[in-house]
Amino acid sequence: MLRRSWRFAIFCAVLALIFALHLPTQCLSDPIYPRIHSLRGESSFDHIMSLYRVWESIYGLHADSLLPPANVSLPPNVPPAPHLEECVARTAFRQAAEQRGANGESPEWARPPHCCGCNPQPPWVRGADDDSLAMTRVAQRDLWEHQFLVDGDCAGRRLLVVHWPWQVYHGVGSQLHIMSAFLSIAMQHNRTLVAVPGSFGRAQEPGCNATGKYNEWECFFFPFVAESCQQVVRRAMESKAVECVGQNVGEVAASAETVVCFASMPYMELDMEASAAWRWGAPHLGQPDTVWDPPHTESHKNKMQVRWWRAQAVRFMLRWPSAYLCHVINRVRHSSYGHRIAARLALLNSTLAEMLWEKVGDTAGKAAPSNIKMSSQLAAATLPFTQGSFKHADGLFPWVYGACSGDECGEEGEKWMGYLRELYERVGGEPYVIRPIVSLHVRQSDKVEEMQLMPLSSYIFYLNRLRLAAPDLTHVWLNTESQAVIDGIAKYKEWIFIYSKNSRQDGSNKDMRHYDDTQSVAVSFASVLISAESDYFIGTLGSNWSRLMNELRSTTGRLFCPFIAMNDGEW
Repeated sequence: MLRRSWRFAIFCAVLALIFALHLPTQCLSDPIYPRIHSLRGESSFDHIMSLYRVWESIYGLHADSLLPPANVSLPPNVPPAPHLEECVARTAFRQAAEQRGANGESPEWARPPHCCGCNPQPPWVRGADDDSLAMTRVAQRDLWEHQFLVDGDCAGRRLLVVHWPWQVYHGVGSQLHIMSAFLSIAMQHNRTLVAVPGSFGRAQEPGCNATGKYNEWECFFFPFVAESCQQVVRRAMESKAVECVGQNVGEVAASAETVVCFASMPYMELDMEASAAWRWGAPHLGQPDTVWDPPHTESHKNKMQVRWWRAQAVRFMLRWPSAYLCHVINRVRHSSYGHRIAARLALLNSTLAEMLWEKVGDTAGKAAPSNIKMSSQLAAATLPFTQGSFKHADGLFPWVYGACSGDECGEEGEKWMGYLRELYERVGGEPYVIRPIVSLHVRQSDKVEEMQLMPLSSYIFYLNRLRLAAPDLTHVWLNTESQAVIDGIAKYKEWIFIYSKNSRQDGSNKDMRHYDDTQSVAVSFASVLISAESDYFIGTLGSNWSRLMNELRSTTGRLFCPFIAMNDGEW
């Protein structure tokens, strides 16, 4: 009898093992690589990490690499990394997409054929028209046209020159929202907004110095004004032909001078900021409110005018990352969840009996790409994702395919659609992100002086509530400046938290500016841009950083992805 029970126990164990090994990949619990380690042995775990390190080497993601490689050349047997971008090539394509024609005409994406009934297609706006705030594509085209004039026009153009707000008093989010007010004022007075050269004090990282953009906004993002206008301002500042004054910004902008400079900030210029929306026929009216504020359950309709404008201004200023910031984003993505991507790719169509990777030479993680080759099974597999996760099978982005077919335009429509297809292929889609995923922004520490802080448990409560509507939700992209929050998530085993690896506040409530030497501004920008790609959002609108996430998601095809606000704020 005892012998039979042992046989039955062994039979059940073997059956359980076979069942576990044939589960679909998505059924394997994260983090994936410890699971691989336990199921497939240490050598398979090494093979997964070898792919991770090969990608790290090819894309130049080592800690001492400040700038992206000039080109990314993948060996034939190494699959592309779907979560990474070729930064130099992408940046060149995006710059080319913003070039005017030989006679100063607007780029073709700004001039849709009249017969198609399509809006302009600025390539930095994702999703269908209805998936972003009303008139987003038209507003983005108009902002670009306003700030990027035909070459030579800046010589006689009315300019509003401003200093970036002092970082002593303002975080990056606050600085951006103040600049959005300046942009509104500039447009109302028919002026082009130009920042004082060298006044963005956040750009003091070694990478900014290496790119020649020290103290310049362009260290992190594409310029928001034409180079010819910047040159006019540089010459005026060097010759002291213009003096920056700190009086009322509206009076300064309304003066008859061609170039005027404002040195201070527009405290609570909300009326002037909000009025910019009327330029597009008050698109905020009738706009659905997709922010849920559980502590107050109040409507945000009275703030939609300001929010609409800020979202447009922020999206325009942050439309494309620089090659340097793109490189930092790659590093953040890879260090945060690159090993999971490598594991999922390696597990595709695999079985225990087959080794996915054959190593030749050094296996310590420093082997050259040519020393690692892919198994025939993996090479023949069809990957479930591509470099742009929004792409159609035919390479055309679905919002273009569905919204602007161009069928009524005949040959002209076919040419327009062919142009858009090539444009979106070149500028790139969003790199692959583990989905579904929720963006969670927990603001703590020094913010206690400005708003009521919520404990981590309150955020987890709404995470769990969100899971009732999305049972497959397990991944969280965590944005926080507090090390205490990072330490506190360990007890919430039911969630998989992914976050950037950088220095954080230690609980002393020191202002964030005291951490600028240890916390890269580029990593912070990378985190907020990755957050904007999420499927769900939880944040604190009393924080400018959460507002940035809300503004970015509402202008890039995620307006109806719910945003749960733990608190609210006016400024």
